Amino acid sequence: VEANKYGLFFTNKIPIYKDSEFLGYFVTLTNLDALSSIFDVDNFHIVVLLDKKYSNKINQDLSYSKKFVGDYYVANKNANNYYIKYIKEQYVDEFYKKDFDEGFFVDKKISLLIFKYDITDKSNNIIAKAFIFKDLDSINYKDLNSIQKLHIFITVMIELFVISFMSYLYVKNKIKEYEVENAELIVENKELQSRTKEMEFTEKKMLNLFDAQPNIMIMHNGREIIKGNKRFLGFFNRYGSFEGFKQRHLCISELFEEFHAKDYIYTQYIQDIDGTKYYWIDYLLKYPKRPYKTVMSINGEQHHFYIKFNEMEYAKYNDDNERLIFIAFVDFTADIKNYEDCYKFQKEEKKNNEEQENKQNKDLKEKKEEKKEVKVKIGAKKVVKNN
Repeated sequence: VEANKYGLFFTNKIPIYKDSEFLGYFVTLTNLDALSSIFDVDNFHIVVLLDKKYSNKINQDLSYSKKFVGDYYVANKNANNYYIKYIKEQYVDEFYKKDFDEGFFVDKKISLLIFKYDITDKSNNIIAKAFIFKDLDSINYKDLNSIQKLHIFITVMIELFVISFMSYLYVKNKIKEYEVENAELIVENKELQSRTKEMEFTEKKMLNLFDAQPNIMIMHNGREIIKGNKRFLGFFNRYGSFEGFKQRHLCISELFEEFHAKDYIYTQYIQDIDGTKYYWIDYLLKYPKRPYKTVMSINGEQHHFYIKFNEMEYAKYNDDNERLIFIAFVDFTADIKNYEDCYKFQKEEKKNNEEQENKQNKDLKEKKEEKKEVKVKIGAKKVVKNN
């Protein structure tokens, strides 16, 4: 992530070589609008504020969003003006520095749920903060997709870095080819050796980032799984190691469990509407915008997962024709349990209210009967007296 006088961007830098000669870098910049717009579907709204010391260097006329709130630059152009105004009304300095003890804050006055995420540079310095807003009145406990968007946001951030890492691997493989063809020249080229060491260091950092992913994440070549992160090894610890898993299973889909519900997949091959059967990964890639879920068990307990995926385009054109697909499994079992607990609580409350109402009706009926009996007795006494 990089801040400059034009704004805040995701930066991907790929070194370019020709005949072992370093020519320069291919640099891509991605703004935050594309990332933040995925939340608009479920009425999550994001405002990204650049830290004041970086905002002071922004040229407003040349900047991407041309938006400021106080002394803070608004990094995403599609930020909702209502929430920008809300931040301003909270005194932007205090709001930016506010401690969110649990990572979120609830403004009870206007029923607003607010999440905060720190955005750091390569030195782990905070350069911006992302504030995610959600109207509490619009939250539907049955809408698990909306709740899980917060986890997916983190997953997407990690995947962006992993994609950069795989771009680096492609370049590194090309360098190895040149090493074979020009061994003597490369050995003498100290500058290239230094850059290779730097790239190897980057590889280690990216692998650490891959392992630090909080969700199960795997690399797949379209036929079998080729790598799993630490969360994967933790979930499938009964196999002892990744090699132990591979001895028993070629693909993680062998562990998908039968679960008949909308958007769930539980077979390795899926039949399309025209009758054609596709390998599960190919089916997902054919219809990438559909939501997909699956069920897998650990220690006899079922876990529900969203499936998120991305295929590296460059890998399709490698000489060895080897595909590379990233797949993330986002566990939302806890969300289901919370919903079930909430539903159970509401059901019990309804039952208790009905019992209480029935008791009140019974007591009221008995009191009416007592009054009626008293009136009958009084009437009887008057008749006797008159006679």
